[in-house]
Amino acid sequence: DELQRALKPTVERIQRDRTTNGWWIGSLGGIQTDPRVLAALQTQLRDYQAVTPADLQRAAQKYLKPDGAYRMMVVPEEK
Repeated sequence: DELQRALKPTVERIQRDRTTNGWWIGSLGGIQTDPRVLAALQTQLRDYQAVTPADLQRAAQKYLKPDGAYRMMVVPEEK
């Protein structure tokens, strides 16, 4: 239930964006030069809807490791 609540805004945004000309113009630009763009656009919504808690747990175990953690601080540039 928590995962679906987290994904719902993204899924709704994708559905909404696909009804606009701006999205199509921006998204279809690379189709002629990179066939992966079309494949990604065709499965984007379905891919988000198919995410499971197990998928997230596997990704977390793979990428979120204590020995690989780092801290980053953003500070203003000195003048």
